[in-house]
Amino acid sequence: MAAVNPHRIGLKVNGRIYEGWTGARIQRGVEQLVGTFSVQHTDRWTGQAERSPIVAGNACVLTIDDQVVISGWVDDDEDGLDAKEHGISVSGRDAACDLVDCAAVHQAGEWHGVTLMDIVAELVKPFGIPVRSEVATGKAFEVFAIDKGETVIQAIRRLCDHRGVLAVSDGLGGIVITRSGTKRCGGALIEGENVKRRRRRRSHAQRFSEYRVLGQDGAGEDDAMAAAPTAVARDPGVTRYRPTIIKATDEGDGVSFAERAAFAARVARARAHTIEVTVQGWTMANGLVWPINQLVPVRLPSIGVDTDMLIAGVEFTIDENDGSLAVLQLVGSGAYEVLPIPEEAA
Repeated sequence: MAAVNPHRIGLKVNGRIYEGWTGARIQRGVEQLVGTFSVQHTDRWTGQAERSPIVAGNACVLTIDDQVVISGWVDDDEDGLDAKEHGISVSGRDAACDLVDCAAVHQAGEWHGVTLMDIVAELVKPFGIPVRSEVATGKAFEVFAIDKGETVIQAIRRLCDHRGVLAVSDGLGGIVITRSGTKRCGGALIEGENVKRRRRRRSHAQRFSEYRVLGQDGAGEDDAMAAAPTAVARDPGVTRYRPTIIKATDEGDGVSFAERAAFAARVARARAHTIEVTVQGWTMANGLVWPINQLVPVRLPSIGVDTDMLIAGVEFTIDENDGSLAVLQLVGSGAYEVLPIPEEAA
């Protein structure tokens, strides 16, 4: 028996909203700047006689229960025909996809004494993509130059690295400058209640027993290990000897070597523990779709997890077997913290 989908997917193209999609996959994540979608349908909708007029290059808005989750462009449209059915498939991405695909172009190629938000605004202006900030982005840059051939998002991420912030999609066709896990979502993930499946992964591949930040004091390269100032942070969860060295040109923006060492250990530990949770349906108890980059209470007694975790990614799917499912990728709350990189080092 086919599963029932309690949610409505709407794709608005050329002023018309198309619903009744029989299959869908919608993905958003902290690490991917743009959300993506793929939806499938037969070639006619209830009450509509014509075949789909949706074509690659169309502007589109994808909604779940009237909530906008992706606002951007149709990348591909496909039309398939066999002896049993005639179906279509449409896929696309957030409007910020152009920042991922296209080169950063600026007449002068560099800025002097300009803030992060001013530079980002100039970079995205030709694309008509709005940008806003939820956090302070620091002092003006003495100088910032585009690297030849880099994309717009590569330039934006270099800027963000200097100021210890993140650039993520807002799901509305724009980007937001923010930090990791500054908000709490309106839901919870509780075994025995809404958790349908769960899978945990713990890894030591990128964890070390010691994180040594190595500075420079002007000594020759051969003498640097012995003479340069250092700071050490330890991960008590790694019991065998596994040291790593992080080179730092200077402290930069008031961040000490000790803070950098502790930060590296903390982030590696947070990223080493990931959990994938599947829930039925796409919305939380408050009716809002599951978000990204927000903290959620996670209660999984079968594996001893009872803590807040960060939603690093979410995938919404629908098919005839399982109906609508949301698959959430969870990481430790500090997994996407960012420390500012000194301007001359990035």
